[in-house]
Amino acid sequence: MTGNTLESGPHERLIEQIDAIFAPWNRSDRPGYVVGVAYRGDVLYRKGLGMANLALGLANTAATRMRIGSVSKHFTCLCAFLLEEEGKLDVSAPARRYLPELAPQPASGEPTVLQLMQHTSGLRDTIGLGLLGSGLGAQQGADMPLARARAQRGVNFAAGERLMYNNGAYHLLSLIVERAAGMPFETFLAQRIFEPLGMRDTASYPDDDAQHAGVATLHLPLATGGYARCAFPSRRILGEGAIVSTVDDMLRWLAHLRSDKRVGSAHTWQRMLAAPQFAGGEVSPYAAGLIVNRYRGVDVIQHSGGVIGGACQMLTVPAHALDIVYMTNAAAGLDMLELCNRVIDAVLGDAELGAPPRVPERGEAWPGLAGWYASEDNKDIYEITEFGEMLNLREMDGPPAPLFVTDGANGKRLAIEPSVFGSFAFDVPGPANDVAELHASLCGRSLQLKRVRAQASDIESCLAALAGCFVSEEMGAIATIRREGDAWRLDMQVSDGHASYTLEALAGRIVRFTPATPLTPLSGLLVLDPYESSVPRFWLGNYNNRRVEFVRAAHAEGAQAIAALLEMR
Repeated sequence: MTGNTLESGPHERLIEQIDAIFAPWNRSDRPGYVVGVAYRGDVLYRKGLGMANLALGLANTAATRMRIGSVSKHFTCLCAFLLEEEGKLDVSAPARRYLPELAPQPASGEPTVLQLMQHTSGLRDTIGLGLLGSGLGAQQGADMPLARARAQRGVNFAAGERLMYNNGAYHLLSLIVERAAGMPFETFLAQRIFEPLGMRDTASYPDDDAQHAGVATLHLPLATGGYARCAFPSRRILGEGAIVSTVDDMLRWLAHLRSDKRVGSAHTWQRMLAAPQFAGGEVSPYAAGLIVNRYRGVDVIQHSGGVIGGACQMLTVPAHALDIVYMTNAAAGLDMLELCNRVIDAVLGDAELGAPPRVPERGEAWPGLAGWYASEDNKDIYEITEFGEMLNLREMDGPPAPLFVTDGANGKRLAIEPSVFGSFAFDVPGPANDVAELHASLCGRSLQLKRVRAQASDIESCLAALAGCFVSEEMGAIATIRREGDAWRLDMQVSDGHASYTLEALAGRIVRFTPATPLTPLSGLLVLDPYESSVPRFWLGNYNNRRVEFVRAAHAEGAQAIAALLEMR
């Protein structure tokens, strides 16, 4: 970046405003942020806040390197398109052409390489499955994501039907890049992108155990206070989130992204930013590792990234040459994009922006709507609930998404903002104290949702029906469910570790599982077999994996088969 930091003059007030946004993290007793803001070619703000390493007493500086997490993803997509320019890869071809180890999907359609980029492949997220089974307490082997992908017999959805964020798909995409390039993923990134652009402090590091100069330590907050040093539990992180960088390098990259390109052809960048269309007709906000949307009337290109004990947000407003990047070495626990929006507000102001952002609906305005709903169309479970008095939607107990009133073809609808979880909307129900059914759409596809209810006796019988040992061949896991005092517990065991969860029956045959230890990061839902077949079973799902089948161990292939699952490599 060639501009100068503007610390006085007309920008002094702006610097004070940005200081105020990040002030809570500018402390010597907690990890913090590294923040960079460039405006019309000048570096407006460039600071390190908080500590890079609490144990050693090292503070963050403007030059501190941090993991950028999933902001890595669009670099991975660019690698694939560069190989296509050379005739070494066809992103429109089925992924199995380059990864024949993947299980064929004749019923749901073979996903393409491009659909891996756009999170529309429908494949299960094998990195998410690994975290569900082993948590953070064990290192997943370098070959485990591909091994789990090879074991899948089901999918989350038919290819192209919807958007569902998928880290495992990007791991597969990285392997495709390696095979097409004939060199390690990290080497191709360095030679073809980082070195030509002078990004000297940027690299792809495959694990957090290795020590690298100037890289901040990742910190995970403990329930008892303080922090633990954290690392992503994998021996080989690739294009899903392996890149380490600085704000200087990322500001240099953002300037390149929104202006004349030195890496990648005009056709490549057109495809990088092209929004795909779902099978239902709606257009996705997610392009190739980049989200293209609008904020207060201006077009923005952005992506966030989360790692275990850290996070990153990258955003550019091309029409105003406003570039923003910040990284944190703490588990964020907040809306990273919201911080970016506050910086946009401060720099551009109301004179350059449109109307203020819409405000989500308040729960009190919709009596009788909150509750659990099930879809017979896609077998998923949805919850409408309040967070901070605002009405939110949760899909398979995933992150809450605020609901807004919007116009529909047949009147008013309630909808979430299109995001990495796709689009979702439903017709506004008439006045009622207890809504029983909703007419909805998911990424343009119609869904009928019916409320799920339960009596207290049903909840106890639901949990009792789960007691015992279950096996999942696709996940390579043994699940043991038992009562422990007044609580119910799920213990998961896989070849590379184990994880523990607390169970809570919610409604009908729906059971929520939540972490029982700090080393178990994910949650989700179990759904008992609604058909009461002769083989007792349940399906596990969360925000990026659906309908992973577990069968009662007595009905599996026997003790030897169960033992073999734990030897999967």
